[in-house]
Amino acid sequence: MFTERHRANGTIDYPLGGGQSIIKALVRGLRKHGGKLLLCSHVDNIIVENGRAVGLTFHKTRGSMKGTKMTIRSRKAVISNASVWDTARLIPDNKDFVNQAKLTPKTESFMHLHLGIDASGLPKDLECHHLIVNDWKNIGAPQNVCIISIPTVFDPSLAPPGHHTVHAYTAGNEPYEIWKGMDRKSMQYAALKDERSQVHLSFSIMNS
Repeated sequence: MFTERHRANGTIDYPLGGGQSIIKALVRGLRKHGGKLLLCSHVDNIIVENGRAVGLTFHKTRGSMKGTKMTIRSRKAVISNASVWDTARLIPDNKDFVNQAKLTPKTESFMHLHLGIDASGLPKDLECHHLIVNDWKNIGAPQNVCIISIPTVFDPSLAPPGHHTVHAYTAGNEPYEIWKGMDRKSMQYAALKDERSQVHLSFSIMNS
């Protein structure tokens, strides 16, 4: 993250109109070139023939066709935007790919906090990006680094007039082990989430 941020001519950008503007642009391009967007369609597996992905099977998850299984054959290629591990589950018979996925290292997780705040009293020349480091000698320690971004500095349309959106997150080193196997609907999960998100609040208060 630090390498990307601080390399020569490195920048951090936000799409005008928010992330949805990227989706809309992709859909426009897809339809412009004759593509079709299928929603509520869960991919069951990728069809592989002679070592080549040639299509996929899926089923509808909503509407009158819920549960209906379908097959699409590709003319040129099958592109997966899922993670390498999720893609491997779709082609379990491809042992080489499955083994490669198992050997692919995973990064630690991020702790995110999204806020909408009143902009009253904030300076008009407010900076978008803020980086807080507690201990430079232990830079990789969990919750040692917090990044705070305020994208409405660039695009006020992302929030109602007189307000800002705030995105605070740790530097990709939240240990997954403490979360693994937890029921996301449980009180235990909610309590841990509250505990681990305090780092964002303390950083925000300390630097407000």
